[in-house]
Amino acid sequence: MVLEKIHEFKAAKTGVNKVLTIGEFIFSCDSDDFLRKWDISNYNLLKEVKAHDKNIQGICKSPNLSSLLSYSDDGSVKEFDLELRQVFDYPSHEGRVNDLTFIDKNRFITASDDATVRIYKLSSYSFKEKDLNIGDIESVCVVNGKVLIGGSKLIVCDLDLEEIASFDNDYIYGIDFIYTDGKMIYLSRSMEKKLEVRDINMNLIKIIRMPSWIKYISSYLDYLFVSVSDQIIVYDKEFREIAISNFSSSEINSFAFYDKNIIIAFDDGYIRIWKINI
Repeated sequence: MVLEKIHEFKAAKTGVNKVLTIGEFIFSCDSDDFLRKWDISNYNLLKEVKAHDKNIQGICKSPNLSSLLSYSDDGSVKEFDLELRQVFDYPSHEGRVNDLTFIDKNRFITASDDATVRIYKLSSYSFKEKDLNIGDIESVCVVNGKVLIGGSKLIVCDLDLEEIASFDNDYIYGIDFIYTDGKMIYLSRSMEKKLEVRDINMNLIKIIRMPSWIKYISSYLDYLFVSVSDQIIVYDKEFREIAISNFSSSEINSFAFYDKNIIIAFDDGYIRIWKINI
């Protein structure tokens, strides 16, 4: 596998934290508190809005692809339509919101530095909150009818946030990122520079030592992409390293896939697009 650079553009004054695609558009959120919408065919800026009062940690698209939710260091969670018009402002957490993912088409869950997770209903002020006593909660993931919650240790809950199991293993700094492709679960023990791989029944499959801290994990076809500092490492389904790209420009914050391309958000404020040649 080879990644071939095809375009780059300045997308923010500060770091671009998250990118995602919906249809023919790229959406990005930034450290300068803005949401932006880009035309994927020519990378022209279509709209920008100041969405939060502090750094926007991330964005997540709704299951029906009609809106996106943003979450921020200011504790707020907001919903926007695809024209970036705000349609709902959810009750805020007391600390930074680190992650957000959907449980089903009507509910989503958030993870916060206030040590809680919350389940919200779309377009509703009601929510269910739980403190799991694992400190700052960095990541949440829903897989196989269960909620995985990462903090100082890993907690597995049912969809009503009742605890099923916990794993503390030999975690020194805890779990800061959780990703699933529906077949496997990938846990970032970033400060330890380790990627932990489990099956959907939570059996430990492998621990991969990384050259640096993990920033983001996603998959394309049968390949696992992991960003570490300014590199992306690609693994096959046997977890063998098959490619490594050193971009040597800035730290990678996230990435998304579109039509055999990888769209990468960098901490220097650029979005860069690379063609995936397999």
